[in-house]
Amino acid sequence: MIYTTKRCPHCHAVYEALSPRNQKLYGCSQLTCEHCGLSFITKSIIEPAILKVSKTAPKKIDLEILFYIIFGSLIIYAGAFAINYVAAFAFIFGGIFFFGGVYIFINGYLNYDKNYKQWEESYTESLERLKDPQYVEALQAAGFRVPSQFLDRDKQ
Repeated sequence: MIYTTKRCPHCHAVYEALSPRNQKLYGCSQLTCEHCGLSFITKSIIEPAILKVSKTAPKKIDLEILFYIIFGSLIIYAGAFAINYVAAFAFIFGGIFFFGGVYIFINGYLNYDKNYKQWEESYTESLERLKDPQYVEALQAAGFRVPSQFLDRDKQ
């Protein structure tokens, strides 16, 4: 994984050190530098309401996790026909994939209501922020594609 240091575009003070380069965060894209006090838009934080709901909403059942469960099962199955240390290797790593996948799957299912409520609050806050025409203009200037429903009607 490649890490990067994020700096204020005005004074170049570090506001986030060693963060994953392609990490996607959702929330308010406008930050205020603690060093110089000026506001700026960061592309590393995406306003949830400008994306399709299906891209940001939590899923009750995450089908990608099923891949790990099936993959772990296949490794364990293959290990049953292997010899000595290969079988041990297959059972250990297959078990990690299988039981890890099952744990993540069940945990996601059981915490869905809490996660959905948090997402709903975040999405509502995002809709409120996008009512500010100056904020929407700043997002556009930073390169975000803002849906037409949030654009200032006088400019259209």
